[in-house]
Amino acid sequence: MFILRQRRFWLLLLLASSAEAVLMLGAIGRVVGGSPLAVMAITQQFSPISVLAIFLPVVGIALGYVYFTPAYFTSWRDWWLLRQRRGKIKELVSFAVVTPVIYVLLSYVLTYLMLMIQVNGPYRTLPWRTGVSHLFGSAGGLAFLLTDAVLIVFSQFGLVLLFTLIVRKKWQVFILALTTYSVLPIFLFILHILPETGLPIVLYGRLINAPALSWRALGTVLLFQGGLLLGESILFTGLIVIKNRRGWQA
Repeated sequence: MFILRQRRFWLLLLLASSAEAVLMLGAIGRVVGGSPLAVMAITQQFSPISVLAIFLPVVGIALGYVYFTPAYFTSWRDWWLLRQRRGKIKELVSFAVVTPVIYVLLSYVLTYLMLMIQVNGPYRTLPWRTGVSHLFGSAGGLAFLLTDAVLIVFSQFGLVLLFTLIVRKKWQVFILALTTYSVLPIFLFILHILPETGLPIVLYGRLINAPALSWRALGTVLLFQGGLLLGESILFTGLIVIKNRRGWQA
């Protein structure tokens, strides 16, 4: 995994994680409720209470954009050579798998440390018994949220990879990925195609706020994320097959 040994990779990852942490902290605000800081450091990924939280997907999509688009948009010849080098392809796949995990954990730690600095003086911690903690306990619920946050970044990366095969301009990849991820669900809701209960923000909010989260509600969230990732994978694979048959210049 040569990419993971590059200084540029770690600098950009640190920058993206820091930006995510700042947005998370701004979304939380100065009033952190009474939940443990370890929980508050991740909750805004699922239940935003500030306009700053709207920009959270921007960072993850931008991170995937910075790394994936140069590999495709350099030139047709470079991309053809890339497809022939299995080692390079494995390297990019490994990067796509490892990066979301590091990114989520690093941004989480930074957010937690910033929260500790922000909350000066006595802080009364109340038990976290809602959402996934109702099913798994506080420690298990926190582990679930971190894992789920990784899946969210996976889906953001997947959209970036998908649109690299569809559009002809690099900037279109970022705009369309962000629009599809953040704006499309709201647009479908306005058109009464998607019910309010089907909005991602509502589904994710249950993981935090539902007084007694049911296994069915949890399964709905996992089904939504699994369907999204599966759909992206099928479309991406199908486009690869089509382009291999018709030519990558088409």
